[in-house]
Amino acid sequence: SASTGAAWGGPPAGAPAPARGPRDGMTLLTELGALTVDDDERPRLTEVGRDMAALPLDPRLARMVVEGHRNGALGDVLVVVAALTVQDVRERPAEERDKADQFHRRFTDKTSDFLGYLNLWRYITEQRRELSGSAFRKMCKAEYLHWLRIREWQDLNAQLRSMCRERGWHPPSGQASEDDLHKAILTGLLTNVGMREEDAREFRGTRGIRFQIFPGSDLARKPPRWVMASELVETSRLWARDVARIDPAWIEQLGGHLTRTQYSEPHWSDARGAAMAYEKVLLLGLTVVEARRVLLSRVDAPLAREMLVRHGIVEGRLDTRVPVIRENAEAVAQARELETRSRRRDLVIDDEALVAFYLERLPGDITSGRHLESWWKKRGHRDPDSIRLTPADIRTSEAAPDAGDFPPFWQQGDRRFELRYEFDPGVDADGITVRIPLPQLSSVTTAGFEWLVPGLREELYTEMLRTLPKYLRRLCSPPAEYAALLARDVTPRSAPLPVALAQALSARIGTTVDPREFDPTQLPDHLRVRFEVVDGEKVVASGTDLAALRTRLQDKVRDTLNTRLVPDDGPFRQWSADTIGDLAPSVTGTVDGVEVTVYPALRVDADGIHRVACATEEERRTRQASAVLTLISSDLVSASSILRGRPVEQRLALTQYPHGGVEALVSDAALAACGRIIARRKGVPVLTVAEFTELRDAARAEVPGAVASAISTVVPALVAAQEVSVRVAEAPAEVAEAVVPSLEFLVGKGFLARHPVDVLPHLERHVKAVGVRLDLAEKSPARHRELTARLARSEASVEEACAALRRRPGGARSSRELRWLLAEYRVGLFAQSLGTARPVSAERIDKAVANALAPRARR
Repeated sequence: SASTGAAWGGPPAGAPAPARGPRDGMTLLTELGALTVDDDERPRLTEVGRDMAALPLDPRLARMVVEGHRNGALGDVLVVVAALTVQDVRERPAEERDKADQFHRRFTDKTSDFLGYLNLWRYITEQRRELSGSAFRKMCKAEYLHWLRIREWQDLNAQLRSMCRERGWHPPSGQASEDDLHKAILTGLLTNVGMREEDAREFRGTRGIRFQIFPGSDLARKPPRWVMASELVETSRLWARDVARIDPAWIEQLGGHLTRTQYSEPHWSDARGAAMAYEKVLLLGLTVVEARRVLLSRVDAPLAREMLVRHGIVEGRLDTRVPVIRENAEAVAQARELETRSRRRDLVIDDEALVAFYLERLPGDITSGRHLESWWKKRGHRDPDSIRLTPADIRTSEAAPDAGDFPPFWQQGDRRFELRYEFDPGVDADGITVRIPLPQLSSVTTAGFEWLVPGLREELYTEMLRTLPKYLRRLCSPPAEYAALLARDVTPRSAPLPVALAQALSARIGTTVDPREFDPTQLPDHLRVRFEVVDGEKVVASGTDLAALRTRLQDKVRDTLNTRLVPDDGPFRQWSADTIGDLAPSVTGTVDGVEVTVYPALRVDADGIHRVACATEEERRTRQASAVLTLISSDLVSASSILRGRPVEQRLALTQYPHGGVEALVSDAALAACGRIIARRKGVPVLTVAEFTELRDAARAEVPGAVASAISTVVPALVAAQEVSVRVAEAPAEVAEAVVPSLEFLVGKGFLARHPVDVLPHLERHVKAVGVRLDLAEKSPARHRELTARLARSEASVEEACAALRRRPGGARSSRELRWLLAEYRVGLFAQSLGTARPVSAERIDKAVANALAPRARR
């Protein structure tokens, strides 16, 4: 019939069926699995085709019946096939359509229109058995069912069952499962399947067609992801009628002869221990499986074998229990680590050579980790040397560096720090990185790191020679040869690198080389040590300036050490046996697996006294001295006692001192006096309550008199300073700017604590010299400018030297001496009539600056 033709993608109902040629028929039978092509490209009937030929049905329906017999759903399949052959038994008069739909809705199924046919069949069968012929016809009419078409359906089903019995096919007595029924139907409708687009109602079908479910189907309201349809009818658009939900896996199972498989993106899977690929299955252009992971060995065994070797074995991504492969990997890793440390890439075979080695030695049927383990267990363990890498296999150069020249650790005293080597020019970590545990940061010194490790020293010496001025480079060319000679002459870490090289090079070339001629800042980045501060496994900070790292992290280091080794129970109001007690000379403990020694000290804050941990004895000496000085210097002398009995002008100078009045002067003088008492211990820190009590008693006995004496000595200078300050305020800006720094140095904030006792009697003379200078600026401005310009050179030299000395131990004393020498020079320039305490000149200042800086260069 015309409607039957439309079910196979033919014309709509009522249109004449087109003639089907031999080629179309063969294509249809091939799609149904009834025909196959032999080696001579001639069509041949399959077993399914022979079974279909015995049934006088449309090929698609016949294929359903054959599959129904095979999977045990024959009885239900015959009912559905008969329903698809005859005209629909359900009637929908236009004037009573809603009422008819209400009756028909009893038989619908939300997942399959074919199950709706079965539900209707079972209802009709039950009613036919219970009702008489007349009553059954009335029931059909009342429920909008066509009685004659029902008879046709029943007769056709009986005929089909009879034909099947003649072939020995007997329908089972019970009902088949829904999946088996739909699988049987799907074998005849493989080209009428479709997949719904995301968030749309349209389906993509085979050969690029697109369709929607006919609105009359119960599945149209909530379309499933995958469907099959008994017919595709084209009216205003292409509609699918009699549809059912299917599992796309059935398409692969039943229509494998129509599917085409594509493989892509071969990749290694660590979890599977094998090479994998993505499989895409298409049914006549419709994607059934998008990206299913399958073993690559099923598709391309040679490629799977190569990927096992390359990614699994050579790259170490296979978790194997074959001991020889693990030993090979360790040997190659050690050789490559030495390559990295020596900054070479020509010592070890590359990955391609390793891949070739294993491909040559391993059996050809090993394509996965499971195969490798099985081979080793059965045969491989008998001859492990067949896949063992020898040193000759690994090395590509006979001139391999000595591993001892590139140690894994840096030793500094009793501490040892891990070294990490990187050979990656252009990145920050290129070169050598010293990993310093956070608790040990404050105790690490910079000494020695500039020498690097033995294996890099000749390159280091070569690059240092290249930083010399041109006239010296000519005398030591070529630098690489001289670097080799210097390597024999120099004792590493015996002195700062520039000093040691300068001495050795001077002996070689017969010309004195100043260490300052070298410029380490021009060295390549990989020849400068990088530091990495770690807290456990976490990197806290990194950089090439160890001192800057220490400064930046000093609070964090102190907090870590305090928390772990020296808990702070404070604050305390006083240091006594009942509060803090004696401080231990040192405390040793383990912090994050690192043994650390710290030195307890005290810190005085606004809220009281705290215990702190110092990383070095030097830090503890400085911190403890400061804390003890603060504790013993407070409340020793009252300001009123200093003012009592003094003339009015002196009391006025003291009370109007611009940096805190008489109270500040008393405090500064007390600090200076207490500092001299503490200095008698010659750097030995005060650690016990008894020592502190002794110092405090000495301070109470000595400090009041020392304070009174010091203030009496400087009062004339303060009176003079009051008068000079008034004149400075009235002087021209240029003059005031020149003299204010010297006045601040003499009697500025904290001057009593800053100046040694022996210079206090000279303060009045120096202050009066400022007044004489103001006179000169007023009477002879040109002469004043000339002398000021002469002074500026010496001032700049002294300031530069003091800046350098601040970074040295003991540099404060040298800086103080240079500043007082400069102060005497000012008196000699502007107030010669007042005289100087010692001979002074610009040349003497230059010599003093050179002497102050020279010891640092000679060490």
